[in-house]
Amino acid sequence: ALLASSFAAPVLANPPPVKAPVVQVTIRAAEPWVVSISASVPGQGWNMPNPMPSPIPNVADAQAYALDQLGAMQYACLDSIIQGESRWRPYVWNTKGSGAFGLGQAKPASKMAPYGDDYMTSPLTQVKFVIGYTAKKYGSACNAARYRATHGSY
Repeated sequence: ALLASSFAAPVLANPPPVKAPVVQVTIRAAEPWVVSISASVPGQGWNMPNPMPSPIPNVADAQAYALDQLGAMQYACLDSIIQGESRWRPYVWNTKGSGAFGLGQAKPASKMAPYGDDYMTSPLTQVKFVIGYTAKKYGSACNAARYRATHGSY
């Protein structure tokens, strides 16, 4: 239930004058989706830039990361796993209702959480999970791909 209350702030008959500083705002667009905003007060040496947010990683970023981390041979094996599991579609749920989700069809999806809070939306976080999972469980992406080829899943 919502509670309503009223509050009346005191009004000063002669409030003291307040001189607001002039603030210069600069907006830069490095990319269509990334904007940097900074503000400064001229003559006071104060400058507080707003850090540019990182672009949201996409599938190409995840693929480049995996290739860089694994090298060409292990990447080819990882690619075969992900192609078979999700066709590099990071938002895919298992159609049979198992709860598996993402590039590597993690089951449950929350298994990816240690790799990043954005595991439901970031292909990069998901590929980091697949790399870690295949290394831990099978020793390498190629061992995992061989297991998947003979058992139908990994």
